[in-house]
Amino acid sequence: MRTLIVATQILGWKNYSRYVLSALEQSGLDFGYCQTVTFDYDTYEYFQVPRVFRISDALTAASLMRAKVEREVNGLEGVDYFLIIGHQLSLFLYRYLRTKRFTIVLDATPVTSLKGQRRVEKNNARSLLKSFSSKVIDYFLFRRVLSKAHSFIAMSSYVKESLIVDYGVEADSIFVAYPPQEIKQVEMECVRAKRPRDKINLIFVGNDFARKGGDFLEKVFSDELSRIANLKVVSNDPSSKALAMLDGVEVLEGLDQSAVFHEMRLSDVLLFPSWKDEFGLVIAEAMSQGLAIFARECGAQGELVKSGTNGKLFGYYDPPEYWREAIKTLHRERDTTLPCYKEQSLRMANEKFNYSAFNSKVRNACVKAMSNM
Repeated sequence: MRTLIVATQILGWKNYSRYVLSALEQSGLDFGYCQTVTFDYDTYEYFQVPRVFRISDALTAASLMRAKVEREVNGLEGVDYFLIIGHQLSLFLYRYLRTKRFTIVLDATPVTSLKGQRRVEKNNARSLLKSFSSKVIDYFLFRRVLSKAHSFIAMSSYVKESLIVDYGVEADSIFVAYPPQEIKQVEMECVRAKRPRDKINLIFVGNDFARKGGDFLEKVFSDELSRIANLKVVSNDPSSKALAMLDGVEVLEGLDQSAVFHEMRLSDVLLFPSWKDEFGLVIAEAMSQGLAIFARECGAQGELVKSGTNGKLFGYYDPPEYWREAIKTLHRERDTTLPCYKEQSLRMANEKFNYSAFNSKVRNACVKAMSNM
């Protein structure tokens, strides 16, 4: 038997894709001769992308990955089982997949991606053309590819529902595997016990500042809030520096993952006002560090944030005033409601983001696809 695993930059190569590969190593399954090809930015220097696929970064990266796979893997026709991390890749590798067994790992479907894109883009000629092109590619290409896959590893139930409703995929071939997280409750409580309690500590984490709602955050954090809350902005995006001009705001750049987690453990609430995110991985990380979550409703965020349980899920078009008032209310209830929110985040993180459940889902998806080979 021969297996090929292909991972593009989609799904966060340093995060979810890494978890999948680790689960495969621990699965105990016999993949025979197994080869892995992963994305690197040098790929951009070697290959050209057809113009039709330049409508999105995801399709661009997937097109480049096909060229890299064809250059690095000899005898692709001889591969028995493919595991494709990033549904965009399945489109470009379909000529090799169509007669083989294969599993697709995905955090979105073309339909859910298009829904999110419509919300954030203006109705100008460029965006309308991009939307039309995406629909054509989905209808004539992706629907055929996704209907042929033997199993799926979906990052959320939101994606699973789309696969069933929009693509006619059988539910028993879809395995929802939330990204696993390390949870260290004792350490967090020791750190938090040393903080003054007159203010609540807010944190925002994210690059791609405009898409993540950074401009919206600037409208939320007024002088009034600076008297009751501190805000740390963790971002390498130059646009984030504008927030440093506000009272009570500190912008942190160049932090590695361990430093980000440390800042989370010093905080009370994660603010996630993103305009477009299929799955807020930073929400999962913040929940594992015991933070309450204030998030905008988009993508799968409703699976992670339950209003009145571990934070508040705001409507997509709720104005900054709604967020500001919710923060003020939480400050007044910082000794009652806030501890409950944080406790529930940890409880939900333990249920959703444990390694054992994740590894089991990945293994079962592979077994499903490889059965009867």
